[in-house]
This record gives sequence, C-alpha cells and structure tokens, in this order.
Amino acid sequence: MKMRDVFVLGVVLLAVGCDKGDVGNLAGGWISKGSHAGGKFLMQPDGRFTMEHAPLSHVCDGVSSSSPVQAEGRWEKEGDEGRVLFVFSRYSDARCKAPYAIVAFRGTDDELSFFLDVDSPESALVFFRDR
Repeated sequence: MKMRDVFVLGVVLLAVGCDKGDVGNLAGGWISKGSHAGGKFLMQPDGRFTMEHAPLSHVCDGVSSSSPVQAEGRWEKEGDEGRVLFVFSRYSDARCKAPYAIVAFRGTDDELSFFLDVDSPESALVFFRDR
C-alpha cells in the first residue's frame, strides 16, 4: 500500500463517524445506483469477489476515467466498525495495477461506499444489496 493510500485511509476513517453498521454477512450480490448506475459485484462467502462496470476512478489508483472496468480479488471484514477491505488482484484495463487495496464502508445493512475523495462524500460509489 502506497503512503498516499495510507494517508487517505486514515482520513476516511476519521471522516466516517456516522452509522458504523455491523458488517454482518456481506456475501451476495451488490448493485450501484444513481450517477454510477450499472456497477455490480458479487461477494463470495469464501472471501473472493468479482466486480463489473465499476468506474475506473473509484477502484483503480491514479486513473481519472469513469470508463467501466471488470475486476476480481479478495475481501475481508476489517475491524468491528463496518469496514471491508477489498484487495483487487486482476483488472480488465491495463492502466490499473494490481494488487490494489481499497477500504469500503458499511453505512447501513444494505449499503457499501467506496470514496473517490474523502473531502467530497457525494463522489462515493455506493452499492446496495441486490435483492
């Protein structure tokens, strides 16, 4: 993990003091809505995940494009405060370098947020449980 990532992670952890929701059982399908509609990912109970149509800028370091990308990797609960660590191991776009780690935050039982910029919470890529 790069120093920038560690700094951003620390700032995000300080900024997210709202509902820390129990991470609980996260396995299953998730979809994005709103300005980033169309993204989806599947979290397997064994800790693997696959993601489709997520904007590059939210899941790939140093790429500002909103082009969709497919990716896969592993996930795990991180602590007891609603954090989930995603370690991307493969991308469909060569501009993305793996491994790359991102911490997502559980806002409610049915919501996971990936922040592009901690100073702009509205820039978050939010996924909702696909029911």
